[in-house]
Amino acid sequence: MYQIKALARKTNISTRTLRYYDQIGLLKAHRHPNSDYRYYDNAHLDRLQQILIYKEMNVPLSQIKAILDEPTCDLNQTLHHHLEMLLKQQEELSKKIQHIKRQLGGTTMTVEQRFEHFKQTEYRKNKAQYENELNEKYDAPTLEAFDQHYLNLDYTTFKNAEEAERQLCTALKDLLENPVSLKHEKAHFIFNVHQSWLKAMAPYYSKNYHLQMADLYVHDERFAQYYTHLAGEGAPELLAKIIYHYA
Repeated sequence: MYQIKALARKTNISTRTLRYYDQIGLLKAHRHPNSDYRYYDNAHLDRLQQILIYKEMNVPLSQIKAILDEPTCDLNQTLHHHLEMLLKQQEELSKKIQHIKRQLGGTTMTVEQRFEHFKQTEYRKNKAQYENELNEKYDAPTLEAFDQHYLNLDYTTFKNAEEAERQLCTALKDLLENPVSLKHEKAHFIFNVHQSWLKAMAPYYSKNYHLQMADLYVHDERFAQYYTHLAGEGAPELLAKIIYHYA
């Protein structure tokens, strides 16, 4: 059994964090009936290790609690998930090392080859952020097709898509500061440039897909925050209205 200070020393986790985990029910300590001191046993150590593993995977604390509270969840299962993640990271790191060695060794590389691993890193970051929404809306073959489409984009198409997004944000800012009718050519330009961006990024573009994206911009906080950050307050709602009008 460990008191909270002893556990903090052994695990390099602050007593404040441990108390917070206790408070939210993530790591409930035993309490001494007389002194009300917190005590932790080996089962707590196993659970704490799992908490830290999932935190390393960027899983929110509320979701970690739900996972660990499942009767079927155990330390071995968590370790297997962690091992899979680390092996993927190892593979990605090895590719980056080989990429740098090739360039340092004087290997002639195309523009696409020089920037390929940056594109892959950006894609993995975005996919992880919106993975739950994507899994809810699309089946596995569709998502696999998207993966292959994006990762196989040539450099010119990729840069054109980035430029389209830049133009989109600039035009949205302008329209927020200088409002016009949805029928105005400025609004139509925003629709066209957003459509161009979607067509470049997704192999399954359709009118319905475009409308689904508009729904996400309004109803999903993360998508809304993205466009609010890039173009200003009201940008997600304005973009959605334009899409609904022209799609």
